[in-house]
Amino acid sequence: MHQSHELWFERLFQDPDFYQLYVSRWQALRRNTLSDDSIAKTLKDLADQIGAANAVKQGIPTEADWRNRIENMKSWILKRARFFDESFPEPPKLTRHGDTITLSARSGSVYYTTDGSDPRGDNGLPRASGKIALKQREVRLVPDDVTIKILVPDGPGVHETWVSQDFDDTAWTTGQMPLGYDKESTFAKKIRLDTMSTMWGSRASVYIRIPFEVTEDPSTIRSLTLNIACDDGFVAYLNGRAVA
Repeated sequence: MHQSHELWFERLFQDPDFYQLYVSRWQALRRNTLSDDSIAKTLKDLADQIGAANAVKQGIPTEADWRNRIENMKSWILKRARFFDESFPEPPKLTRHGDTITLSARSGSVYYTTDGSDPRGDNGLPRASGKIALKQREVRLVPDDVTIKILVPDGPGVHETWVSQDFDDTAWTTGQMPLGYDKESTFAKKIRLDTMSTMWGSRASVYIRIPFEVTEDPSTIRSLTLNIACDDGFVAYLNGRAVA
């Protein structure tokens, strides 16, 4: 959906009203049709319709292998659904304690009205009649063009300590994000640090160290969000600990 000749789809998400409808529809489906329980039941029902014996007749080695494939599929779909859950702003939560109602959210500000109208106005902005229940300030820690250090490993020579905060990366290549390579035109224009000469046809991984400093009072931070655009996969570490 994001090929160079289909840029119309990507442009849709620049419209805040479309984006809101998209997110709201996904979150509504996750409460029923696409809930974890519903997904698991649908897969079970479809697998039962086929049956392990028929699966073996169609070329699956054993019934145990068939069941493992179903479980792997379920695990992948559930993880993918949770990935989308975490990619979108979490809807506010309403909690009642006696006569007190509390509105909370993982990030952002929460507005409400008492007359039944939508506090969200045109272009995603709050209406004048909206009252603020929770206001949070978002701070961006890593800019898109952050200066980074990278290493394309040619063997097992780099120890796992490279993910630690005090690792010496002075000998690594310096550049700016985004990095990577693309033999087509889909992402090529966005790449600042091209790794085609060191990766194409020979190496599948690149180590990236991205420095940043938190200047805010840590006790005031409610959450951290990591946004990644990648193809195909990644593992993210924060001060030596895998977080994604």
